[in-house]
Amino acid sequence: MSDAEAFEYYDDPANREPAPGRPRRRPARPLTQHVPVRFPAETIEHVRARAGADGMTVSAWIRRAVERALRQGGAGAEDARGEDTRAVVERLRQDVAELAAALERSESR
Repeated sequence: MSDAEAFEYYDDPANREPAPGRPRRRPARPLTQHVPVRFPAETIEHVRARAGADGMTVSAWIRRAVERALRQGGAGAEDARGEDTRAVVERLRQDVAELAAALERSESR
């Protein structure tokens, strides 16, 4: 729904009634910062669908996804030794390339 469509929809007092069912609880911790993030239209449509399927708002679904990625050590996160994940992955890539080269050398002898 575009902003203009939302404005028209909520301009009708009948559309201002609370949704049926249990009210959503406020988070135990208040949110402290607003961060504007833009997504391609196709991505946000997928997010809306998944958020709806999970019974969540788009914002809550995105917050949950970000928090999960941070807990799992997403790109740019530090591991237990304080090493950047990208640096670890790059070092592993180099190690694999060196092993592959050594294997090729040994097979050609």
